Amino acid sequence: MILRLAEVLSEPEILYLTMVFFMAVEAFAAWVIVDEQRTRRLARLIGAWRNPQGKDGQGR
Repeated sequence: MILRLAEVLSEPEILYLTMVFFMAVEAFAAWVIVDEQRTRRLARLIGAWRNPQGKDGQGR
């Protein structure tokens, strides 16, 4: 299939599509990283809500 596309498309079109593909991969990777940071922040907020003032719940 890729060879068939290479026969139909010109070199500038192939370069453009390659650039668009890698930009999409980069955007997806950035989204995953941001999502991971949001998840960690949410986990910290939930932990602070469940354990106010740093109490460990062991009754010491």
